[in-house]
Amino acid sequence: MSQFNCPKCSNNCVAFDTATKLPLAHLSRSPRLSASCIVALCLVLSCCSDDSAKGDNKANAQAGKAAAQATTPVIEQAPKLKDPLELATEKANAENSAAAWIAVAEMHQQRADSFKGTSGEVVAQEAARRAWTSVLKLDKDNAQAHASLGHVLFDPAWLEAAKADKDISDDLKGDLEIAHDEVVASLLEGTARRAWMSARSKEAAEWKRLMVKAESARRSAHERASDPFHDEAMSAGKRIIDDLEGSSVSFLRRGVRGEAFQTFATKPYVLIVQRDSAGMENKIAEEWGDVLHSLQATFYPMLSRDTGATPPRGPIPVLILRDNGEYTKYMRRSDAHTPVTSGGHYEPWSNRLVVYKSRTEAERETLFHEGTHQLVEAAMKTAGSDKGMRQAFWFSEGIADYFGGHAREWDGIEKRWRYIPGTINPERIDSLVKAKERGSLFTLAELLEYRRFHYVKDKENPQKSDVVLNAYAQGWGLCYLLANWQEGKYRADFIRYVKDEFEGKSGRACFESTFGKYGLDALEKEFLTMIDELGKAKKEGRILDGKLLPAKK
Repeated sequence: MSQFNCPKCSNNCVAFDTATKLPLAHLSRSPRLSASCIVALCLVLSCCSDDSAKGDNKANAQAGKAAAQATTPVIEQAPKLKDPLELATEKANAENSAAAWIAVAEMHQQRADSFKGTSGEVVAQEAARRAWTSVLKLDKDNAQAHASLGHVLFDPAWLEAAKADKDISDDLKGDLEIAHDEVVASLLEGTARRAWMSARSKEAAEWKRLMVKAESARRSAHERASDPFHDEAMSAGKRIIDDLEGSSVSFLRRGVRGEAFQTFATKPYVLIVQRDSAGMENKIAEEWGDVLHSLQATFYPMLSRDTGATPPRGPIPVLILRDNGEYTKYMRRSDAHTPVTSGGHYEPWSNRLVVYKSRTEAERETLFHEGTHQLVEAAMKTAGSDKGMRQAFWFSEGIADYFGGHAREWDGIEKRWRYIPGTINPERIDSLVKAKERGSLFTLAELLEYRRFHYVKDKENPQKSDVVLNAYAQGWGLCYLLANWQEGKYRADFIRYVKDEFEGKSGRACFESTFGKYGLDALEKEFLTMIDELGKAKKEGRILDGKLLPAKK
């Protein structure tokens, strides 16, 4: 006996005798089984037989039809079950109660989550919004509905409690009072009262932002009381401050009394902020700590799964100076002639990140670039004491440029910025195009063997300035080629290679163990082609927000 895919009901459902070609049973018990299914089967079998057997098969088909009519039971079709959401909506319409509409809204929201990233998500979210609105028509103070619609609760009593909370800084309390007055004046007609507000207004959005910061300060205070990291961070900060105060340079700014620095802990970082007569140390630590946490939230999701890298426990020291003049003083503590050209740097020997206040975007790029060096160093913790100096310079600086050159996208659902690494760096393109025209680029083989200790030597030689600049630019370019070029065709190999670098392997032999299958000559040719294409795109204005736009036809 064999099975056959029934041509009528499209199921592999009919058992038939291979000798007689007659159907014996409908295996699936599908309610779609009918005599016509069996007749269709017999006709198909008839068409597939030898010409000489057509008469017999026709007779068999007729016999099969008669047998089916006589013996096939009539199977009633099961009633169609209603969608639970449809039933819940019918119930809500009938009862018109807040509880019933809450159930409908929650079911729509669950569907939105399951449709995430598709057009169905938008449809389900809109349906959920309508259901939550129905809840508020019946229960105007329902907190769950207000929160789900993104509304913000304004409660003067909450502010009074926050003002009395020792875990919330004076700066934040001051900001909360200003926001309170703006809400009352702009949204509540001058009367301070408990009310839900739409987050679309700038006053409500600012109130919500400050409330979140206050709650975060409370959580941090609780963590400090229960987590030994806080004491470790404070001790690490004190050691750095003692080191700075022991130097011949004073970092005590005019108008500041007491200590020159203040220490803040935000796991896994310890931030040592230079004090100023204008204050704002808490705000600076908060904002810069947020940027560093954003770097980790960008770095590890891309690399940790395949490389095994995990966030360091800390404390990771970050020294924040108030301006370029203070940074210059720091750089020239031991040598007054040290050239100062950067917005910050990372010190592998002390694991210290040193940066200064400037423009917000420049600060973020510097923190992402130099902070990446810190995270790579942490990932290489088992690679040996001289690991950094032995590392291929193109990777060391290229990976830092890859994360340092990032774009931001607002996540409307989670209400936060997302950072996308690996955007196109226009300055590096200019350097690469000019070096290619001069014929001064490293060959790929030379670039792979150029280590950090070579850079340390060359940067002291003014005649090698072009070599150093090319090493930076080609490092970014090679990382971009391997991670992003042509829709990331080498990306999986690149991440495998990153794992080798994290394990302390580096140089040409390490590179060829992963990319040798493509051939160094072929990769070098593609690298040069990429430089030409990116240079042309930049001239034509086809690089927008770090992304390559298609050429006009």
